[in-house]
Amino acid sequence: MTQNATMSSPRASSTRAMRARPTPHSLGSAENWAEAEGGWARGNQGIQETNQPSIAAEPPIASEPWRLNTPLLPPRPVSAGPSQATLTVLSGSDAGRILVVGEAGLVVGRDETAALVADDPAVSRRHARIAAGPRGGYYVQDLGSTNGTFVAGRRVAWAPLGSGDTVRLGPDFRLRFAIADESERSLQDKIYQSSVRDSLTHAYSRRYVTERISREVERARRTGCDTAVLLIDVDNLKKLNDERGHLAGDRALCATAAIIAGSIRAGDVLGRYGGDEFVVLLPNANEHQAVLLARRVRTAVAKQRFSAGGSRVPVTVSVGVASLAELCTTASPMTDLIALADGRLYEAKRSGRNGVSAGRQVEHDMRLTTADLPEPAASSGLAYAARLRSG
Repeated sequence: MTQNATMSSPRASSTRAMRARPTPHSLGSAENWAEAEGGWARGNQGIQETNQPSIAAEPPIASEPWRLNTPLLPPRPVSAGPSQATLTVLSGSDAGRILVVGEAGLVVGRDETAALVADDPAVSRRHARIAAGPRGGYYVQDLGSTNGTFVAGRRVAWAPLGSGDTVRLGPDFRLRFAIADESERSLQDKIYQSSVRDSLTHAYSRRYVTERISREVERARRTGCDTAVLLIDVDNLKKLNDERGHLAGDRALCATAAIIAGSIRAGDVLGRYGGDEFVVLLPNANEHQAVLLARRVRTAVAKQRFSAGGSRVPVTVSVGVASLAELCTTASPMTDLIALADGRLYEAKRSGRNGVSAGRQVEHDMRLTTADLPEPAASSGLAYAARLRSG
């Protein structure tokens, strides 16, 4: 009875559960918090806070003023630049590449003189032409191709083009025509370059250059021409990394790539093949021309002055040379061509480094001769060096 009377006493029955106290985090703004704080105090007036510590009022959070007063700003004007007609390659090893269609237009085909060289055997040598019409707008014209030119799935001899149209040459090679401003073209080009370039040296990536070698080998076998590759290894790069640091090694790689790019011909393709190895594709070059180019590269690198930590650091390269004509009939000519160049590269390294290995000969520190060798385009090395400085 005593226990029951105690539980039902007026004092005990007047004890009610207190409402939860609001916090600034749950109410968002200082004004809402102050109003709720006052309501909480009035609603809980006279209620005993038994067995509860006193809770001091929490001030509003002042560390996030952006939640309370976000400024309203007008949009900034964007200069998009003039719009131009563009073609984006949608298939093949150059997928993602974007070209601007100038006033004179451009020709697409397998011929090396075409503005866009298609890596598809079903595309004719001069397949189609895209150009501006005399009264504005753009059109595509078939140039007597074998497998036809298609717009919106329909074979055409001539057809106007609208932005977003897909042009198909033969059964598989696809292009997208678009009118794009400068910022859009720049973004697309950056995306494409990042997909095919090595981020450190800005040479082509291994995947891209091996696809180009495969395509060139097929073309050379089909036309009866020769082609060659150089495999180039930077000598003692691991020692340079260990003694001078990886930053010095990276600088040596970038400088070597720029020197190689300035030494080869305009139509040659330079790629980074491995950590300290580069590969150069030499279209339409025989073994003799490839050896002369290898000598040129080796000599140019050896003459260059490299420095790290205030002292001169010698940097040299070893080069392995192989040409398609040296191979017998094989089911994997591209793989065998690179393997032959790789074997000769290691012959040059085993023989003392800073040399060129071709056939059964290894040459070391030979004077450069340029007989029968076309001069490289001077602009190619300068443009490559400019990309290295800006990148």
